[in-house]
Parts: sequence; C-alpha cells; structure tokens
Amino acid sequence: MILGHSIGSGIATELAVTNQARALVLISPFTSAYRVVTNYRIFPLDKFNNLAKIDNIKTPLFYRSRRR
Repeated sequence: MILGHSIGSGIATELAVTNQARALVLISPFTSAYRVVTNYRIFPLDKFNNLAKIDNIKTPLFYRSRRR
C-alpha cells in the first residue's frame, strides 16, 4: 500500500504509476505541483501532475479531501 498526504501525494501517485502496489491512499492530494502555487498550468513539464496520472493507476484508489 502506498500512502501520500498533501505534498507527498505527488510522490505517492508517481510510485503507484511506476510500481505495483496493492492500493493507493491519498489524503488531501493536490492536482498539480504548479497549480498549488498558481491555479494554472504554466509549465508543460510538471512531474507531479496527479490529475494527468490518476487514470494510469490500476490499483484500488482511496482519497480523502477536506474543503475549508
């Protein structure tokens, strides 16, 4: 099982795409590392673009998000 919380969700998502895991758990994940700062996709080479990678994950996924 891979667990990612907040900023760690980028690394956890990358690991889930590139490695076999039984499950991926994301707590308060972000959509993209650049969008955390700007709300816009300003760089084409965003390595931690969770939104683009989420469809490539073949393991069960659980995410928990909290709105303020």
